[in-house]
Amino acid sequence: GFGSGILMSPVVGAISHYFKKNRATANGIATNGGSVGGVIFPLMLRKLYTQVGFMWSMRILALLSGICLIISFFLVKERKFDNISYKELNTKKETIKYYLFESFDFKSLQKDIIFVFVCIGCVFAELNIVISCTYFSFVCIKTGFTQDQAFLFVTIMNAVAIIGRTLTAYMADKWTGRFNILLVVLFLMAVFELVIWLPFKRYTAAIYVFCCLYGFCYGAAFSLLPTICGQVSKTSEFGRRYSTMYAIVGICILCLLPASAAIIGDGLENSRIMGFIIFSALMSIISMFAYFISRYLCIG
Repeated sequence: GFGSGILMSPVVGAISHYFKKNRATANGIATNGGSVGGVIFPLMLRKLYTQVGFMWSMRILALLSGICLIISFFLVKERKFDNISYKELNTKKETIKYYLFESFDFKSLQKDIIFVFVCIGCVFAELNIVISCTYFSFVCIKTGFTQDQAFLFVTIMNAVAIIGRTLTAYMADKWTGRFNILLVVLFLMAVFELVIWLPFKRYTAAIYVFCCLYGFCYGAAFSLLPTICGQVSKTSEFGRRYSTMYAIVGICILCLLPASAAIIGDGLENSRIMGFIIFSALMSIISMFAYFISRYLCIG
């Protein structure tokens, strides 16, 4: 978790350094690694556990991860900006102090109300996605599906997310605008949870439909969230603002993920499962309103 937290901000930030007009498309393509991994790694590990055991499965996973990270090491490069003065850090103490106090962008939170609402929107959008994806297979099993079916549902959701990330990012750049399509996506995520998952959670066909529709939308949201942050930030400040936004997201998820677990409980009561789905949909609705406010503050 610590390592992935360190990796995310500089990698996504570097992409935004090189793209402005097609930034959503670039982020959509790049972040597809998450969805591709969400399809390949579970399938691979599910088979390896029974064939070579847990320890060797982890070694093979580590090897594949290492290869991916080595490739990233040689390909990811930050862009230097002529209008930015890069501070010379002469000692380790100065370096630690600089990164400790300058990485989190307090000034933007104090002075830029648009960025504040973008952060709030990102927090609740991520909460919807994280709690839904975390407990989706658990809900499926508790409502009568087998473990194999639940596993298949999650795989389908991740596979469709690849299409969602790429297609909506391209649409956002070329036609609809990034704020507009994100607002639609967040609204649809709540609708699909309330109209399909909530009343038809015990029906196989309905869950297949939900996996495809929700997976498409959550993939779209994942690729658009960093792009929206970039839209309200100077390119040279994006890395700092992005890391600040996701530091806030991480703290909020750390608090509210256990809260969602408390709502769902042991999953044996239908009322608890219904409350959990409604809670998840509410997160998306709150996020939509926060992004609407930030859009309104941008353009009126």
